This record gives sequence, C-alpha cells and structure tokens, in this order.
Amino acid sequence: MYWADSPFPLIATPFGPRDVSKEHSSCVIAQNMAHIHNCLLRCLNAIYVQAPNVSSPQDIKDLLQLVSLWHDEIEHHHSTEEEIFFPDLEKLTGQKGIMEGNVEQHHLFEPGMAALKKYATQTTVEEYDATKLQAVIDSFGDILQQHLNDEIQTLLSLKIYDSQKLQACWDKTHEHVLKTCNQKVQLPILLGSFDVNFEGKATPPSFPWFLPYLVHYWFARQYNASWRFLPCNFWGHPRALPFSPKVKA
Repeated sequence: MYWADSPFPLIATPFGPRDVSKEHSSCVIAQNMAHIHNCLLRCLNAIYVQAPNVSSPQDIKDLLQLVSLWHDEIEHHHSTEEEIFFPDLEKLTGQKGIMEGNVEQHHLFEPGMAALKKYATQTTVEEYDATKLQAVIDSFGDILQQHLNDEIQTLLSLKIYDSQKLQACWDKTHEHVLKTCNQKVQLPILLGSFDVNFEGKATPPSFPWFLPYLVHYWFARQYNASWRFLPCNFWGHPRALPFSPKVKA
C-alpha cells in the first residue's frame, strides 16, 4: 500500500531509536531536527500520493487547504533558522557564514514553494488538476529533501563546540517558535506526521504528555477537515491514508 514514506525519502536519524538526551547537544539537536524534517516530508508525501484520488469539491478544497498550511509551516521553519538559529550559530562558532550552504539551499527551492502556495490558494475546484499539483511539487521536492538531509550532517559537525552554549542556541530558537508559530497549524501538522514506530521506536522531541489531547480537542478544530489527509493521528500512530491508491505501481 502507499503511505507517506515516498516519493521523497525519509531521513535516517543519526542514532536510530537510541536515547541521546545525555549526549553532546549537537547529537540531540541533529536527532530532533531529523524527526522534524521527517514530519515535513511525510506530510508532503501524503499530499502527493493522495492528490490524484480526490474528486468531490469538498475533498479538493480540504486538500488544497492542507497544501497551503504545509507551505506556511515550512516557511516558518526556514525563516526561524535564518533569523534566529543560524545567526546564533555564527556567533557561537566565530565562523561567519558557517550555515551559508544551508541558506543557499533554501533559495534553490523558494521559487517552487512560491508556486505551490499560489496553486493552493488560487486554484478553483473546477481548475484542480492533480497532475499539475504533483508537477509543482516535483519542481522542488528533490532539492528540499536533499536540503533536509544535508542539514543534519551540518548540525552533527558542531560537536567540536561547547555543548551548553549550543543547547542555549537551540533553546532560544525553540522559544521563538513557540511565540511566533500558529499553533492551530504547526502543532497538528507536526504531531499528525510523527511516526512513533519509525526505525523501530522513535523518540519524539520532548513535549508534555497532554499535548496530543490538547491538539486533538482544541488546536486542530479550525482546519480539522484537512487533517484527515495526515499520515498519523496526533499520538503518532500511523494510519491508512483515506485517498491512497491501494497498490503501488
């Protein structure tokens, strides 16, 4: 059966299911970032494989809404890196431009991301064409996947720097995310795209035990119709995609 692990490959976490919470913060950050990146890829894959199988006006509207919300989530993710996390890493390491390669990759897929947002927000139900939507995603998907994978290796290379100071950079970034994100968008996307079974047993980035309940009963309400396309429930358990083809070609 089709699921959300293709067409854009998921990223192997650097340490598999091993608990790295006591390791150097570069390991912790890289492990957590790999999980976050995989959430973004699973959601994109879920959109891609289900796109040809929606036909009713409401289903099309709900899928296009998810496309727009996914775009907003990844835009916030990368703008936070460029405005907060990467500059702080430059200060910590004393190396100006240490993350420049990652920023350059951001620029490579920006035109495709802009085209995706335009398609999601300006396409009418009557104009909807899954082939066109998939073509837009294809225009940047491989570049995006490569970037999300490469960034993990960059983070691992920071092991030569002070662990506590590096963790402080990460904590500052995390606080910024919590203050500036749209919790009705980003929390449902991330929790609904995290697979607790990944690589045997995935250790999720730490969050309160009650967060899935809060997302399920409160934060997910505004765009609830679009969350049915997500590959997992808000507790991280994979589920069948409602508009997935039954057998792989």
